[in-house]
Amino acid sequence: MKTDITGWKTDVAVMKTDMTKVRSDVEQMVRSMADLTKNLRTMNIEAQNNRKRIFNSGCTTTEEPLQELLSLDTGVVIPGFPRNVTAISIMTMVQVRAMMLALGQPLPHHANLATARKLLRVEVGLSREPHLVPVRI
Repeated sequence: MKTDITGWKTDVAVMKTDMTKVRSDVEQMVRSMADLTKNLRTMNIEAQNNRKRIFNSGCTTTEEPLQELLSLDTGVVIPGFPRNVTAISIMTMVQVRAMMLALGQPLPHHANLATARKLLRVEVGLSREPHLVPVRI
């Protein structure tokens, strides 16, 4: 009888170890699924932004409206997104830096305002230099 109890206790201990391993595996799978979901969400936002960049690349005047890009973190339009090329040219460094961060492209620390604005133009789908015709009224 004593051996039966000892064997039973050993079986329970093995089962506890197995359950702990299963729990750890399930927790890892849940973390992996959460990472996958986040990556797919980011890829979807990037795809939407890329379509908008293509549209923006066709701008022919400095006043033509830009398609607003989405924040990679929130998936919604970035607050304060420039309405056109002219708006980019009057943005402050703080505004440009915030815009680039929302797009997942932090500015180099050494970037001056002119360089920062050029990088933002590229990020929204425009050419590096604005070769656009100003609107004449």
